[in-house]
Amino acid sequence: MKTEVRERKDNIIYLFLFFLMSFVTVLPFLHYGKIFAVSDWSFHASRVEQIYRNLKEGQFFTFIATSTFNHSGVGSFLFYPTVFIYPWAFFRLVMQPVSAFYCWYFLVTFGSFVVSYYCMKRYSKDSQMSFIFSLIYILNNYRLYLGHAVFGEFIATGILPIVFLGFYETFFDQNNKYGWVLLAVGMALITYSHLVSLIIIIEIFTIILFASCFIGRININFIYKWKQISASIGLWFLLSLPLIYLFITNYIGKNISAASFGVNPALVPSLALLVSNSFKGIDNYGSPQLPYGIGLILILTLFLGWYKAKKNKKDLYIYLLGALLLLVATNLFPWNLLKLSPFGIIQLPIRYLSYSCLFLSVIASEIIHSILKKTRLSWILSTCLLVLVGVSLFSLSESKYISLVRSNPVSLLSKKSTLTPLPPSYIDNRNYEDQFNYTVVYGETDYFPKAAQKYANNIVNQIGYVNGERKRISVNDNEPNKLFIRLKLNKRGNSILPIVAYRSTIISINGKNQYLSESKQGMVYLPHLRKGINDITVGFNPGIVFYALIIISITTWLVLLLGVICKKVRNDVIE
Repeated sequence: MKTEVRERKDNIIYLFLFFLMSFVTVLPFLHYGKIFAVSDWSFHASRVEQIYRNLKEGQFFTFIATSTFNHSGVGSFLFYPTVFIYPWAFFRLVMQPVSAFYCWYFLVTFGSFVVSYYCMKRYSKDSQMSFIFSLIYILNNYRLYLGHAVFGEFIATGILPIVFLGFYETFFDQNNKYGWVLLAVGMALITYSHLVSLIIIIEIFTIILFASCFIGRININFIYKWKQISASIGLWFLLSLPLIYLFITNYIGKNISAASFGVNPALVPSLALLVSNSFKGIDNYGSPQLPYGIGLILILTLFLGWYKAKKNKKDLYIYLLGALLLLVATNLFPWNLLKLSPFGIIQLPIRYLSYSCLFLSVIASEIIHSILKKTRLSWILSTCLLVLVGVSLFSLSESKYISLVRSNPVSLLSKKSTLTPLPPSYIDNRNYEDQFNYTVVYGETDYFPKAAQKYANNIVNQIGYVNGERKRISVNDNEPNKLFIRLKLNKRGNSILPIVAYRSTIISINGKNQYLSESKQGMVYLPHLRKGINDITVGFNPGIVFYALIIISITTWLVLLLGVICKKVRNDVIE
């Protein structure tokens, strides 16, 4: 009983410390009240801004861009998950823009700490080791780098511990009957955050299982395990139904383009550069030189962790996974030969660092925990020491970035729409709205129909065609998920609008619904327009099936939650 009481106290204290550490990660930036907008920032900020504006108008769902992305109607919201950026948009309703972002960052960081802690605790059965793991993993250089602009992958890193714990319990823990549920939940949450991460996870799963068959580490009743994995896939499917439905109906077979396919060797760091960057903070942010690193503790674990890991086969496999994935992220792996292979879908091999950091953090936490046990420090002293290490990790990684935000003045941005990409900018509450007057640096035309890519400049410039003649067509956004155009024709005819078309795009002309006609340019085509004024509405309607699938998905989540509560109550009664 004393052990259980002590464990609960430890949990409460560690959760409080996670809260404080999460606050530490945003405090300097809240103090200076600025954001350094670079890399993918403008893509994600534009998506959040669109969701926020729709929420203000009372519309919860956002399907297409109407007031951001130059009123192009692009459906990045359909194919790049938005679930986890909704809190940011909700914060925008009640806070200044800069505060809203940093509150969202705080929320994601705190949630990631908590998830990492409980997943490691379930794996190791040791609270202190789990605390150490969470600090090292969540505060590694690469993850902190992601948190400034690469938000899909940033969110996914906080969910990876669930995924790999579920995978381990499903395939390698013979005493666990419910790992498949955890695996399905983790994969669903990844689906809600970053689809490229989902692909990488499946790659790693495949490699682990393939290798395990050869080294004889899987002792599985295959019929039983494949029943579990089938159930896990089925549960993932139910939890992810709305996203899967939109993806299938509007992406698969619809010739929609995503981010460019293939690996650019110039963006793959050398091992020497990665090691060098790991001994210093995030440097050269926004410059051509790659700022990637994994941090001091993890790079030392890479070189020294072998001596600890080789004593235990399970630790050895975890260490090797971490080391190999780090090498895959560098130019030691033959990316120049595989850049256009199916592996090219990941675009940036550096993404493997998230997984390398996860596995190396397991080994690092075991090493540090064993050192603390040998020193026989009191729990209070060791905990204070660990918190100091965590603060030091953050300070070392972010010192140069904090200096940039502190020392650079707020950027002077255009007050009017301009078709130049947003330059690296320092943004505060005064010029926050001005950033949306620029095109998005990376992702402005991602998720256009492939046919529309050739005419992307026309779409962004709101250039369409009326009776075959090239013409600027003003596109306005008066309602969420709807674009409005008023066309005046001197005679009956047709028009190609500078708005991208999807399967679920809907058209209304002068108050009458029309069937969608897609032009060869991948844009909305109106074949029959009357002479005079034509009031046109272009919107997006996913159909009643989408909303029905949301109900099914939410019901499945609620049933899972109810099952967890009932299991907890039953165990408490038995005890």
